[in-house]
Amino acid sequence: HLALEEVRDGGQEVLQGEGVLAFILLESVIMKYIFRTLGTKLRLTRAYLYSFVGFFFSCITPSASGGQPAQIVFMRKDKLNVAHSTLVLLLITIGYKLVLVILGGVTLIIRPKRIMDAVEPVEFWVWLGIILNIIVIVALFILVFMPSVAKWIIKKSIGLLNKIRILKDKDKWLHKTDDMMVKYEDASKYLKDHKIVIFNVILLSILQRLILFFITVIVYWSFHLRGTSIIDILMLQCLI
Repeated sequence: HLALEEVRDGGQEVLQGEGVLAFILLESVIMKYIFRTLGTKLRLTRAYLYSFVGFFFSCITPSASGGQPAQIVFMRKDKLNVAHSTLVLLLITIGYKLVLVILGGVTLIIRPKRIMDAVEPVEFWVWLGIILNIIVIVALFILVFMPSVAKWIIKKSIGLLNKIRILKDKDKWLHKTDDMMVKYEDASKYLKDHKIVIFNVILLSILQRLILFFITVIVYWSFHLRGTSIIDILMLQCLI
């Protein structure tokens, strides 16, 4: 009996590992797909490396803030266009946050009693989290689809930072902004003409997030716990 329990536990650990690998692999598929729409050929193995880099650095930095900067560094080493790399990661972030808002919003609209009873003491913070994510999504959409507005905001910010003596050599930074935004505007215009790209990224992101959420189900089972349905666990994950 103990041997069978060990085999079952070992199988669940393997499933947890496979779930994380599937999550990372799906991000690399999304990354390769967006780069291809921008006219950049990227091997899936390299995309897989960038996804691993992002996952690792997100795990070891505060608020998971180091993942994307580390990915940019590795992409730059491979001589990928920095403006395109930034745009790709922005689109992945938009897809990620949009999916979380959609799944969390759907859960709050359906309001399953068991889930709402569990989150009732913190429902205000759940709504606040959704509202803040929506604000971030709007800001990211401005960066991607309204680069002229983004350029104006960046230049005003550079001027303000220079005025309060936090940033020196204002002209150098304005010149860098102009150079960056020329390439950025070209990529942004291409994506405006290919809105199906965003739709496909959102679909892939939904699948990716559900795979990640399902790991919690496997961990729950690994503790020999039963009685809570898969749907309940996934919906609670959506809110968290």
